[in-house]
Amino acid sequence: MSCPATCFQGMRKRWSNSGQPGSVSVVSLNRGPFFSTCAKPTNISLIPAAGHVTYQLLTHDPRVTLGVPIIGCPDYTALTKSRLAANPSSPPPIFPQTLQNLLLRTDPINSPHTSDDPTQNPFWTKKLLVLTGADDDVVPSALGDRFYQGLIVGPKGVKRRIVQDGVGHRCSREMIGRAAEFLWECGMSEEVEGNIAGTGKSML
Repeated sequence: MSCPATCFQGMRKRWSNSGQPGSVSVVSLNRGPFFSTCAKPTNISLIPAAGHVTYQLLTHDPRVTLGVPIIGCPDYTALTKSRLAANPSSPPPIFPQTLQNLLLRTDPINSPHTSDDPTQNPFWTKKLLVLTGADDDVVPSALGDRFYQGLIVGPKGVKRRIVQDGVGHRCSREMIGRAAEFLWECGMSEEVEGNIAGTGKSML
């Protein structure tokens, strides 16, 4: 099995050759690059659009025990509505009701993340580092306030949030450094417990 760094370099090379923007950029995929078949606890950190995916994986996949969403949002409904309000047009863009219904069922903000019941809360014992820019006008950090403030991870979980001053919608060097430190401290420097974290049921 290839190491995560090799997989990452290969994906970056393919993106460069294809001419497509790497909006889904993998920073770290530890303990199982072939994620769909990985049965072991997995750590993941993703940026831009995939920052939202990191939240989704933490919510719905009990194998993901550590996540570092970078400039992502746990409340896609609030994010979409803020963008619609900031960019009015005629006729107005459509926010399909089917999508809204799906988000009500699957968005992290709508999960039982505030519950102190380990069997219901999908974030119980998980380790989360949120990295955002204070000047981000694409995915404003404030849109994640309600989720983060209410998030309960239990006595063995970890939740941290860093809002970097003077940074807009980009992954800064400091963010990369913080993500690496967090991955080492909480995901690689200690043995992963036998029990898979976040026993709450997926909403999918």
